Amino acid sequence: MRKPLISFSTLACLAFILLCCNAVVNAQDAQDNPPRIEIGAMLSTARQTYGNYYHAGGGGRVTINVTRYLAGEVESTRQPTGNEPYIPPEVHTALAVKGTYHAEERRWLRFAGLNFFGLAGPAFINRSVYVAGALPPPALCFRCVVLQRETASMLEWGGGFEVVPARAVAVRFDVTHASFSEVPPYSSFPLTETRTYLKVAVVLRMW
Repeated sequence: MRKPLISFSTLACLAFILLCCNAVVNAQDAQDNPPRIEIGAMLSTARQTYGNYYHAGGGGRVTINVTRYLAGEVESTRQPTGNEPYIPPEVHTALAVKGTYHAEERRWLRFAGLNFFGLAGPAFINRSVYVAGALPPPALCFRCVVLQRETASMLEWGGGFEVVPARAVAVRFDVTHASFSEVPPYSSFPLTETRTYLKVAVVLRMW
């Protein structure tokens, strides 16, 4: 009987080697690519148009990494105005596309790696503003104003960096800026409002 050119044991050894190589490549790819989902608790301070001071608030953020360099995220924070209880806090919500340069594998800080990013997207501020309106009797006034909640939309953009001590944890620092227009009561000329946000977040990176 004629012997086969390649024995079964040889084929088994080759198959085992291929499986090991594939596992190593997949493990390396998983290590190079960031986790798919990131969830973080955030401290956010906001500077309004008037006054060179910041008011600290807080909230959360969810980020989904579509590729190694591109992600989408949503965040929401509650920002005090500094005029409570007369003007209640603002609620800031932002949607953003985030582009990241990943350098965490290089461990530039020895104990941690660094990533650098930029982001931009629509944002919304739900806040209390004065609008033209009549006060209930028996109050009498000329050009009366009342306080009501309104939502303003704007384009928010900025950037920052991440400190990554371990694959599953990161500390993220952001600086973002946005502006929008509003028309004051009994006026025909819009005013430009600005917001500058300083943010720090502890992020859990999963899957």
